[in-house]
Amino acid sequence: MKTGIKFKPCNVGTAEAHNRRDRAYCEAVARKLGHTYFWDEYRHLNRSWRNLSYAKPLPELLEDMKVLVKQKTGRAMQCKPVITTDRKTGKKKERSGCSAIREGCPPIKPDTRIEDFEPFIKWLEGYGISVISIDLHHDEGHADPDTDDLRQPHHAHIIVDWLNHEAGKTVKIDSNVCKEMQTVLAESLGME
Repeated sequence: MKTGIKFKPCNVGTAEAHNRRDRAYCEAVARKLGHTYFWDEYRHLNRSWRNLSYAKPLPELLEDMKVLVKQKTGRAMQCKPVITTDRKTGKKKERSGCSAIREGCPPIKPDTRIEDFEPFIKWLEGYGISVISIDLHHDEGHADPDTDDLRQPHHAHIIVDWLNHEAGKTVKIDSNVCKEMQTVLAESLGME
């Protein structure tokens, strides 16, 4: 089984609600899509971990980072809009995204545990990237139209602090480090 990760600007407005499965969030998804892709009978398999150094909600963390960047660099933090395309309708939507808080969503095995990510967390810390939270999701999926079997894309949401707090700038890594990141993640999870 293969895995990999690509960190993108985190949607700090909804990421925590999605990862915690807030009732209002789940109801909003059901209203929007006419159904939900969350399966209540598998929700008990989900696992979450939060770095105690990041006790505040993500929007507050982002505001604190903006203040830090202004203090360190004298400039405002650059938050670029992120454009996403709805897979079904093809419509493009724009939301604000900030690269100081990023999120990656790697595939995992059904038996993956939070502890399996420890080598990956330590590796990221070596580059000045701190993990804010990890959420393992085993309750998402859809029924196969032919067999009615549940197809579950087991995955994790890893939210990270990509800001160098000494310099007030985002951490820069090159393509070789990105390749190494994929290897470290795969080895940590016992995957390809």
